[in-house]
Amino acid sequence: MKDDNMTDVNGLCTGKEKLDSLDASVFEMKDFTLPFYAHKATLALAQALHDLLQCKNEEGPFRDRSCADPKAFKPWQMFHYVKNVRLKSSTGSEFVFDSYGDSQPLFDLLYWHMTSNYTSSYVKVGTYNGRAPPGSKVVINASAILWGGKYSQVLVEAVLAMLRYLVMKLDIKQKR
Repeated sequence: MKDDNMTDVNGLCTGKEKLDSLDASVFEMKDFTLPFYAHKATLALAQALHDLLQCKNEEGPFRDRSCADPKAFKPWQMFHYVKNVRLKSSTGSEFVFDSYGDSQPLFDLLYWHMTSNYTSSYVKVGTYNGRAPPGSKVVINASAILWGGKYSQVLVEAVLAMLRYLVMKLDIKQKR
């Protein structure tokens, strides 16, 4: 498929595209989660690489206090630096890794709601904080959940029970 603005709509960019002639929906982003975490991952890798390159022999973290070869380092050597990265945002939130190199997640729990005119909307109904102490990792605002008809409290209690179960399984998995 071709149009005036692009050589091949399904293909790669040509460099001749004109942003002002593209449909506005191309630029619409309702969820910045993916770009946010891609940005954090890039920063974490950049910081880890910086730390690897700053290593001084006789002060290194490896056997005999050695450093990784900057031109031929091994994945496990880079992993050592990645899991020790601590990033802090301008809002004060911290992005850290555990001893396995996993980040401790912080998620918004969203309720997807189909409106009467067949558009969808997302309502934040809670959060999951992997760094919170056990028993307070999941916080639900039950009144924000839009249940249909006569079902409300019973379903909320069932959802909370299921979330507690999933959090418990996640905690067990992370401790392995």
